[in-house]
Amino acid sequence: MKRDGWNRYSIQENTRPIRLPARTTAGDFLLPSGPGTISMFLQCGVASFAVALFFVLIPLVLVIAYSPLESLGTWWPGVTGVAWLAGWIGLVVGAVRESKANQEWLDEQ
Repeated sequence: MKRDGWNRYSIQENTRPIRLPARTTAGDFLLPSGPGTISMFLQCGVASFAVALFFVLIPLVLVIAYSPLESLGTWWPGVTGVAWLAGWIGLVVGAVRESKANQEWLDEQ
């Protein structure tokens, strides 16, 4: 009798480990991806940072530098951070919805 390499001591003396099917592919182990990706998330963060920098931080710095508002304190970096996070969330939601709509349209074709 040919030795199959699966013999081992067990209570029933004839149990074998569960073997994987002979033809497994990467799709058998990976979860299907959704409409969003990590790259999309990071690109939206960079774009949101640029929008917050150019359209929130720079105008606020100009207003504070050329007006007597400098006595109000250091609230403007917090406003810029909130604008950055809000923009990031908005861009990610928009990009995921657009990607999902594109995929549905392609599936219909």
